[in-house]
Amino acid sequence: MVGSEPRPIQGAEQRGSAYWKRIHEYFHEWKNYPPWKFVSDRNECSLQSRWDVIQDSCNKFCGAYDQITNRKISGMGIKEHMGMAITLYSTMHEGKHFRLVHCWTILNKAPKWMNFVASLKNPNGAHKRPASQMDENGEGFGPTSTATRLKGRKWEKEKAKRANASTLKDTWTEIMANKGKLIEKRDEKKEEKKDEHHKWFMEMTNEKVAIEKDKVALEAKRLEIDATR
Repeated sequence: MVGSEPRPIQGAEQRGSAYWKRIHEYFHEWKNYPPWKFVSDRNECSLQSRWDVIQDSCNKFCGAYDQITNRKISGMGIKEHMGMAITLYSTMHEGKHFRLVHCWTILNKAPKWMNFVASLKNPNGAHKRPASQMDENGEGFGPTSTATRLKGRKWEKEKAKRANASTLKDTWTEIMANKGKLIEKRDEKKEEKKDEHHKWFMEMTNEKVAIEKDKVALEAKRLEIDATR
């Protein structure tokens, strides 16, 4: 950390209040350094509340993203998958847009987050621990992690009800139809450009033919005048 000594490793069974106090100190220290450099007066409760919102939204987006990536479609990259996942997220959650792609991009590559998401998919096999306890480095998902996991399991059940076969089929059909429209518009533009080029070529050809005809007519008239002389 800039301008400070290394932090000691925190022990296990760290109280939740101590954990969020460390986060609060870390947040307000690093907000003064680039590339962040921003103004904020969030307290510990505010930071914890904001993390709950980020965690809940990213959990839901993980479900939508998994549904898209599990459908193996050739010729589609991560950009197409992200676009479809965002559309599916909005459909599954009453038109609400997912605005935390930058957070999900960071969390999606974190081993602890991957383990956390895996525990939501298989809650019976997840290791339970008191909400006030952290891991050996004092890191985790905060003192509300147990409550969040319960909400995650509830969300999984609700998602299963919403994501029935007909809904998924309709959503997928809509996504592919939109993609088909984009391809159709692109092909139409290509045809329009092709027609415009052909029209221009024919106009230039006709103009050249007319000029040649005028030249032939002038030459014939000149020969006629010379013959008269």
